[in-house]
Amino acid sequence: MSSKPSKNTDTKEEKVSKIEIRSIPFSEQNWLDAFAQILDEKVENGKVQIPKTIGTGYLESLYHDDLMSIISIKINLKKDIIWHRLPCPDKSRYLIDFFRTDHLQGASINQDYNSKIQEGAFYLNPSTSLEFQNKKGTSIELIMVGLEHKWIEQYFPDILEESQDFLTVEQPYLAYESSGPKMKQLFNEFNKPAIEKEVSAQYFRAKCMEVFCLTYSYLKKRIQFRLRGIKEQELQTVFEIRNTLSENLEYPYTLKGLSLEYGMNKDYMNSLFEKVFAISIPNYLKKERMELAKYLLEKNYSVKEVAIKLGYSESQHFTRAFKTYFQILPKTYQINFHNK
Repeated sequence: MSSKPSKNTDTKEEKVSKIEIRSIPFSEQNWLDAFAQILDEKVENGKVQIPKTIGTGYLESLYHDDLMSIISIKINLKKDIIWHRLPCPDKSRYLIDFFRTDHLQGASINQDYNSKIQEGAFYLNPSTSLEFQNKKGTSIELIMVGLEHKWIEQYFPDILEESQDFLTVEQPYLAYESSGPKMKQLFNEFNKPAIEKEVSAQYFRAKCMEVFCLTYSYLKKRIQFRLRGIKEQELQTVFEIRNTLSENLEYPYTLKGLSLEYGMNKDYMNSLFEKVFAISIPNYLKKERMELAKYLLEKNYSVKEVAIKLGYSESQHFTRAFKTYFQILPKTYQINFHNK
């Protein structure tokens, strides 16, 4: 990875830093050393401090070898920053990013976005060019997982031919998804690993396997949806709706309310959701709420507490819904579970 930071000026005469990032083989340079060059800083105790002119924070190498590299980044910005990821010149490195931030703006060659994103994940193949901007005052946490094509050849040789639609170097590809539960779990497992130092290398290699498998599965589904004629922007919206529902199960969502929030016809939105997830929005909400209710009951929450957590105004309404769905009263389910 090599770079030349350049500076632009906006209409308010405030300087905006533009940081260009281009990959070089991991066998030639440690990723952290490359970032140190980009930021014109030194590597000290396995970390590179963010220049004070940009903000506060640091970059830390979690793992590095000739085939893969993992960097943790934590930044609080004092000025606007434009990040520009250039295509990989030898077309052999892939990038998977997990991020947590309070605002992200940007555009890529095949997708525009401007939203208050909290958490998410990007996948970029070697040909992808990506540019996005973080505003002054933004807080960013990022895990960057870089993989050489040789790593995929070594560990996943059987999928190479089948996966050319999205791993190919011929067609740039960017995928983004707001974090679902699994993405959040992986982010935390990278960020705060509960392991001993002497086994950290094995731990991070195993986590990269998990990340790649999850990303592969996700991208394969997206390609299948594309082949069914679903537009990328609509697909993105449907995933955002799914994640919004999953993270706010206590809220009384309606199709009409969601259609207004996401600017889609409610019937079309619901049919699109069902086409992607094989379940309608109302049934998805019901399923997720009832599965969460089971989990909370198993953790010894009272029926009243579960009802409140799921947004029911009266516990008897929850009891009726639970019995209708599972054919058993919630209290009876809880007793039976703990008497196994």
